[in-house]
Amino acid sequence: MIGNHAFQLASAVYLESIGTGAPSRVDFTNVLLARNTLTSPTAEKSVINAYAHFRNLDLRMNHLTFADNLNQAALRVRPGDFAGRYITATLTNTLIVNTDTDYVGYVGFSITSATILHTNTFTQTVANHHVGQGSFGALFIAIAINPLTGDAKLDTNKHLLSGSAAIDAGVDAGIYIDIDGQKRPFGLAPDIGADEYSPLFLPLILR
Repeated sequence: MIGNHAFQLASAVYLESIGTGAPSRVDFTNVLLARNTLTSPTAEKSVINAYAHFRNLDLRMNHLTFADNLNQAALRVRPGDFAGRYITATLTNTLIVNTDTDYVGYVGFSITSATILHTNTFTQTVANHHVGQGSFGALFIAIAINPLTGDAKLDTNKHLLSGSAAIDAGVDAGIYIDIDGQKRPFGLAPDIGADEYSPLFLPLILR
């Protein structure tokens, strides 16, 4: 999702659960979200905005790259305003570059909950981390396992370049191809983000 231009709530993806029944599960795998913008940003400004309005939501996100989504949060989660309403997001091997905030949770009532558990999130030029919003924003639970930072070294297409600190820095998330359909991992461990770096081998030409 590159160069998307939206109005207010989310520049790339807005999710809102409806209906009744069991929690809804949404999976994101090998997704690139870059240079997305909002025309009228509010406090809810984010690249992915998920709202567990009527049904509880369970988000599973593996190998996402957020890049150059300026003045936004990468992910914002909010439970609905009903007793027992919750939203959870589990992220693994996420790359966030040039984005104002990594993770935001809005909690409007103490009887609801918003939780983000993220493992091996790599950030570069991200000013704010784990921001709580709403009357009970302090109840937002954000758990970071092995957070990383450094020089991601992305090309113009947001693929990893040689020497990127995100190469071989991920953990096995059960994802064995990347956004381009190439083998993952290529090296000793999976790379962080949607792309798995592999050098271009040129054939030897003899004269």
